[in-house]
Amino acid sequence: MPPVFLQRGDVMGAVTQLIMKYISGQTVPYLEYYEFFENSMLIGVPDFVPQAATEGDVTVLPAAFGLLNSSVLNVSKVKTGYVTCARLAYLKGKYKMHVYTAEAKNPPAWNEYGWDDPAPQLPSLEVFPDSCTVEEFAQNVCSQHVIVAYGNYVEALRDFCRMMDIELVM
Repeated sequence: MPPVFLQRGDVMGAVTQLIMKYISGQTVPYLEYYEFFENSMLIGVPDFVPQAATEGDVTVLPAAFGLLNSSVLNVSKVKTGYVTCARLAYLKGKYKMHVYTAEAKNPPAWNEYGWDDPAPQLPSLEVFPDSCTVEEFAQNVCSQHVIVAYGNYVEALRDFCRMMDIELVM
């Protein structure tokens, strides 16, 4: 099986990552929501994206941010394609998994507030959900972080959630 790259300080996200890794057989990255648009969402990551989720080689640049005057920053281009996005949450005494499918495309140019110019283009995607609208998504989103697997894993997640008594939210 591919390695797991767990995100920082996010237990439910790390568990989702393990679930998605074993269901998909992929090294699945976590990304964070940066912006909601009428028909899509911008998701990206300000730190690490594994090579399995990059288009081409991993690319790093020297960078300075906040109190760090020298560091390296991953600015790799993220793979596009059809994705399943998932997130496990514990709400009101019950586990729930929010799942949607989307077409992931290259994002428009953007930058995260706080970077000195020229701001780096962080690893990111613009996702266009097809199993819900952006408004429906916004009513169910349960975290800033989301786990992304390439392909459609809705039925496998439905089966998993049924076996584990997890409410599937789509």
